[in-house]
Amino acid sequence: MSPPPTERTALINIADVEGQPSTHLQLSGSSHSDINDGKQIAPKNNNGDTPSSSSSSSSLIRQGEDDLVSTLASVAGNILEWYDFAIYGYFSDIIGHNFFPPTNSEATSIIESFLVFGGAFLMRPVGGVLMGHVGDTLSRKRALEISIFMMAVPTFAMGCLPTFERVGWWAVVFLVLVRLLQGLSVGGQLMSSLVFVVEGHDRQFWGWYGSFAMTAANCGTLLGGICGVRTS
Repeated sequence: MSPPPTERTALINIADVEGQPSTHLQLSGSSHSDINDGKQIAPKNNNGDTPSSSSSSSSLIRQGEDDLVSTLASVAGNILEWYDFAIYGYFSDIIGHNFFPPTNSEATSIIESFLVFGGAFLMRPVGGVLMGHVGDTLSRKRALEISIFMMAVPTFAMGCLPTFERVGWWAVVFLVLVRLLQGLSVGGQLMSSLVFVVEGHDRQFWGWYGSFAMTAANCGTLLGGICGVRTS
């Protein structure tokens, strides 16, 4: 039977070796048009690029954009949290005047307001330990979500607190509780966002992406300072 027209056939005469009669060896394979130096030529698109290289380039671009968006979303909470922290410090005189007994002197009210401010910093290590445990047992993402929620609720409640003139010493109690919750959430959110961001990237980029979390916190403090200076 003759070989198909799409294949090439070659008959090779093998000379007599040690008195053996000559034989014929038939080779069949693809035509020369389909072979280039032993490699099959990949089809190209209109731009001259192979589909695999084009798709891989677009996928890398999309991956880079997704990484940037997820990183910014993860550290955005640091800006808001540290902005609120800075705002409290700059408006401590007003807070002390409204949430502490009016019989106190202005200096005493400011000192009491800063005592509440310092209490929030004491809760930061507790928040870091608590959210670290949540991140190890559940997930880093869950720890980040909980810490952001814990910051949103007391921050909203801060704007709804009654003054000392309305509820008396309950105003001081509510203020202390809200600030302690804010300190707890700040301590957990900062570390949760840092761990969540760096673990989502290669080890060689941990320093670069980890700096985003600390930069966001400092930006929040800077914005709070600017707001406090402009309105004071």
